[in-house]
Amino acid sequence: MPSHKAQLVAVKVFNMLRWGASNSFIAECEMFRNIWHRNIVKIVTSCSSVDFSGNDFKALVYEFMENGSLEEWLHPTFGTQNPAKNLNLLERLDIAIDVACALDYLHNHCKTPIVHCDLKLSNVLLDNELTGHLSDFGLARFLSKTNNVAANQSSSRGSVGYVAPEYKKGSEASTYGDVYSFGILLLEMFTGKKPSDHMFRDDLNLHTFVKMAYFERAIEIADSRLFLQEDNHNTTTKYCERFSSEIEECLCWIFGIGIVCSSKSPRERMDMGYVVTKLQYIRNILNALHGCARSNCNCMVCRRKMNELAARAQNRLKLFFL
Repeated sequence: MPSHKAQLVAVKVFNMLRWGASNSFIAECEMFRNIWHRNIVKIVTSCSSVDFSGNDFKALVYEFMENGSLEEWLHPTFGTQNPAKNLNLLERLDIAIDVACALDYLHNHCKTPIVHCDLKLSNVLLDNELTGHLSDFGLARFLSKTNNVAANQSSSRGSVGYVAPEYKKGSEASTYGDVYSFGILLLEMFTGKKPSDHMFRDDLNLHTFVKMAYFERAIEIADSRLFLQEDNHNTTTKYCERFSSEIEECLCWIFGIGIVCSSKSPRERMDMGYVVTKLQYIRNILNALHGCARSNCNCMVCRRKMNELAARAQNRLKLFFL
C-alpha cells in the first residue's frame, strides 16, 4: 500500500453573513484556476456546501505557511507568548523580490493579466525558508486586454494606507494600483513604519516622509532592526560597520524604488518587471558585501571590488532617479 504523508493546511472559512463573501469566494476560485507561481500561495481544494443548520458554507484550503504573515514579523503584537522575530536587510529584500516576482507574473505573464487589488503585509505569507508568497485573491480582477483595466469592478479595492490615490476618485482597477501598493509595502518593510501610523496626517504620509529624507538620511529613516546581530560571531555588526556607506547607497536605492512606485501619478510608476530587475541588482551588491564581511577579508583587492560595486550603484542610482 502506498504511504500518504500528512500535509498541514490552512483553511479559510468565508463568513457568508458578510456582504460580498460569496463573490470573494468565487473570485478566488476563478483566480487559482488560472495562476501557478512559486511566490503565490497554492490552493489545495475548495469546499462549497451547507452547514448543519442549512446555511451556506464556503471554504478554501491552502498550503500551510509555517512562518505566518509578514505583518506578524514586522509589527508583532506585544504581550504574546511568541518569541521576538526579526528579518534582517537581506531577508527583507529577498521577500520584497518574491512579492515583486508574483506581481510581475500576474501583470505581465498570465494569459489574461490579473490585478491583486489588496496588497499589504498581512497578505504576504512566509514558508519555512522565509520565501514570500502572495495570498488572498478575494478582491483580484482579470484585466481587459484592450485597455488594461478591470472589466468587472468591486466597491473595495484595497486596504487603508495601501490604496492608490486614483481609486479614491473612482478610477477603475489597473496594474498601476498594485504597483502603488507595492511601493508603500516596500517603504513599510524598510522603515518599519505602518502607512497608518499616527504620525502620518494632513499632507504627511509614508511616501512623503521617505521622499523628504531618503537621499541624505537613508540610514536614519531605516528600521534599526535591519542590522540586528543574529549570531555569536558579530557577522551583521561587522557587515554594517565596514560597509556602512555602501549599505546606505543600497538603502537609498530601495527607498527610491518605493517612492517611484508610490507616485501620485499612475504613469510615473514602474512596471513590475523593471522593479524585479532593479531589486535583484541591489541584492547582488549586498550579497557581495555580505560575502566579503563573512570571510573577514580586508585585502586591497576585495576593498577595491566593493568600492567599484558601490560607485557603479551610486552612478546608476543618480542617473535613474534624477
